[in-house]
Amino acid sequence: MATPTKPTWNPSSLIAYDALPNQLDDSDSVTSDVKSAPDFYDRSLTSRRCALAGVVCTIIVSCCCIIAGAFILTVPGGTVTVISVGYSSIALRKEILVISLNLIVTLCTESTGFIHNISLRSALASESRLRFNSNLRLLTAARGWSNPNGALLNGIMVILLIISYTSVSLVTLTSYRAINNYDSEEVADVDIIGIPLLVLGVALLLQVVIALSGMRAAKILTWSSSSLDLTAALVYHAQLTPIFLRCMRSVSDFDMNEGPARPSETQPSAWHAHPSIRKVIMFLWGLIIACAGGVLSSCSSTITMMVSPVR
Repeated sequence: MATPTKPTWNPSSLIAYDALPNQLDDSDSVTSDVKSAPDFYDRSLTSRRCALAGVVCTIIVSCCCIIAGAFILTVPGGTVTVISVGYSSIALRKEILVISLNLIVTLCTESTGFIHNISLRSALASESRLRFNSNLRLLTAARGWSNPNGALLNGIMVILLIISYTSVSLVTLTSYRAINNYDSEEVADVDIIGIPLLVLGVALLLQVVIALSGMRAAKILTWSSSSLDLTAALVYHAQLTPIFLRCMRSVSDFDMNEGPARPSETQPSAWHAHPSIRKVIMFLWGLIIACAGGVLSSCSSTITMMVSPVR
C-alpha cells in the first residue's frame, strides 16, 4: 500500500492560479464581471452635495466680506463700530464675535479643503502614485506646475489658509472713549476694520477657485473617505494593480519583497508609515524652539533694561 505524500505549497503556484474566469488581457476585463452590480462601491454623493453646498456658502461669505470690507474702507478711519457697551461687558461680547467669525471661517475652509483633498487623491490615483487613502494635501502634489492639484497651487493654498485665520484675529478692534468731559466712566467700542475683512474675503474666494479647479481637472471616482470604497472604485475602474505575495503587508513595507507576512500585533506609527509626517513633526519642533528662543531673548532684554542703571 502506497504511503500518501504530503502536499507541498509553492508560492509560485499563486501566480499561475487563475481565480477568475477571464484573463486580465482579454477584451472583457476583470471588472466586467462586476459591472452589473450597482452597489459595488459607494460613490458617496451625499458627501459631494454637502461639500458643494459648503462651497456655495463660502462664496456667499467671501462676497459679503469683500463688499463689506470695500464699504468700510470708504468710511473715514476705515472702521465701523458694531458694538458699544460698558467697560465691564465688552470682553465677553468681543470674544463671542471673534469666535463666531472663526467658526464661519473654519466651516468655509473645511468645505473647500474637503474638495481639494478628494481631488488630489483622485489625481494621485490617476497617476498611479496613491499610496495612502488620507494624504497630507498641502505637502503632496500631483505632477505638473500648471496642474490645479500641483505643487504651485498647493503652496498658494497654504498661504491662503494662513491669511484666512490671521485676518480673523485682525478684523476686530477694541477702543475706549469717555461719555463726556465731566464723567470718568468710559464706553468700549468694538470696531470692524475694513482691510482685514477685505483680505479675508479675497482669500476665501481664491480657495474656492483652486478647489473647484482641482475638482474639474481630476476624475473623482468616489467621494467617500473610506479606504474600502476607494479600493473598490479603483479595482472597478482598473486603476489598481494587484501585487502578488504581499498578503498582510502594509504600505510602510512597500519596498520589501519578502513574501506574505503574519498580521502585526501593533500598528506601525505614522512616523514610520508616512514620510510627510516626519516633516510636519520636525517643523513643529522647529517652531517650538524658535518661539522658546524668542521668549528667552525678550526676557533677557527686559531683565537687562531693569537691572541697568538709569543715566
